[in-house]
Amino acid sequence: MKKIYSLKFMAAVMLAIGINTSVQAQCSAPPATTISGNSICSGSAATLTATQPSSVVTGWYQYSYGGNALGTGSVFTTPTLTSNTVYYTAQLLATSNASLTMPPHGSNYTGMVRGYWFTAPTDFVITGLRVPTEASSGNSNIAILRIDTVPPIFSALTNSFTVLYLTQNNTSGTGIIPVNIPVYNGQRIMVLGNRNDINSYATATTAVLGTHTVNIFRSGMQYNLSTTAPMSVWTQTSGSISRVELYTSLGCLNSITATTVTVNSAPTVSASTSSSLICSGNSATLTANGASTYSWSSGSTSSTAVVSPTTNTTYTVVGYNGGCAGTPVSVVQNVSACTGIDNMYTDYKGVDVYPNPAVAAINISVSDLNNSPVVEIIDALGKQVALIEIKSNVTSIDLQNAKSGIYYYKVYNSNETLRVGKFVKQ
Repeated sequence: MKKIYSLKFMAAVMLAIGINTSVQAQCSAPPATTISGNSICSGSAATLTATQPSSVVTGWYQYSYGGNALGTGSVFTTPTLTSNTVYYTAQLLATSNASLTMPPHGSNYTGMVRGYWFTAPTDFVITGLRVPTEASSGNSNIAILRIDTVPPIFSALTNSFTVLYLTQNNTSGTGIIPVNIPVYNGQRIMVLGNRNDINSYATATTAVLGTHTVNIFRSGMQYNLSTTAPMSVWTQTSGSISRVELYTSLGCLNSITATTVTVNSAPTVSASTSSSLICSGNSATLTANGASTYSWSSGSTSSTAVVSPTTNTTYTVVGYNGGCAGTPVSVVQNVSACTGIDNMYTDYKGVDVYPNPAVAAINISVSDLNNSPVVEIIDALGKQVALIEIKSNVTSIDLQNAKSGIYYYKVYNSNETLRVGKFVKQ
C-alpha cells in the first residue's frame, strides 16, 4: 500500500513540474473599465457603455468569474430590470488569434466524457469551441472548467472547480460554437467534450497555442456529459484525450470589473397646503413629501411652493427619485374674496376683531364693558361654535382645534349689537 501511494505522489509531482511556464505576451492590460448608464427607472432596460480604445474588445458577464459573455462590444443593453443588478466586464487587448491544435483522431470511446486540462500560458479569450466529427457528427456536449488546484490522479476525484461554460446536446451542427470566455495567464483550464456521448480519442502530451507550447493532460469524469453537469473530475498521467478544438484571441486582459445597475422606483408623493382657505392676495405654502426632487406647476423645484392665487386654483406637483417620475399629485388652494368682512357695520362701536385671517386664535377687543357684552361665533353651516362673555377689554378665543374655513361672529350686549362680521381660520 505504501508503494502505491508513493507512485501516486510521484505522478502528481510530475504533473506539477510539467505545467507550462511561458511568459505573458508582450502587451499591457487595458486600464480599469469605466461604465456609464448604470442608473435606470424600475421596469426599464439599462444601456451600459464601457470606455475602451478602439483596439480593445469588451465582454459583458453575468458572474464575477466571467464565464461565457452575455454580449460583447462597448455597449450592452440589459433586460428589463426591477431591482439592483450586478454585471461584470473584462477587456482584452488582442495580439493575435490562435487555435489550440489537436492531434489527429485515433479511436472512438463511447459513454463517459473525457478531455484534457492545461495551464494557460498567457491571457486569452476563448472565442469558439468545436468537437471534431471523426467519431460522430451528432449533437455536441462541451464543458469548460477552471480548476482551483492540479486535478487529482484517478481514482481520486475533485469538485474544486468553476464551470465557465456548459452546453449539452447542442444542436448547432458541426461548425464552431461562438463563445466569449476570458482566461487569465496561469489559470488551470479543463476541457471536456464529445458528440452524441462518443469521444474522439487521440494520444497527445503537448499542443500549440500561438507561439506557446502547452502541456496537456488526460482528464474526464465517470458520467455522460449529455445528461450530467460536470462533477467529480480527475486526471491521469497517460492515456488518450478527448478532442475538443479551442479557438482563441490572445493578448492581455484587464481584471473583471463589477458594475451595479441601480434601479430606482418611482416615488409615491403626497401634497398639502398650509391653509385650505385664504383671502385673495394672501399667501399659502404648498408642501410635497415622498420624493427626492420635485417640480411644481407654479414653477418651484423644491419640496415647498409659496402661492398667492386670487381665485380657487389647482396646483400639480411631480416627484422624482433618481430621475424617475411619480404620478402627478394635485392640491387645491381655495380662495375667498373676503370682501366686506369688516364692513357689514360701518360703526364698530368700540369693537375690534383681529387678526384676520386667524391661525391659532382670534382676539376680540371691546372698549366698553357695560351691559355685559358677549361674542358669538358661528361656522359656515350655521352651527354655534362659541358663546363667550367678554370680561376684559381683550378676549382671546382659541382656534387651534377649529377647522379651516370661514366663520361669522357677532358682538352684542343686552341693549344692542356692537359688531358683526366674518373671519377666515387658516
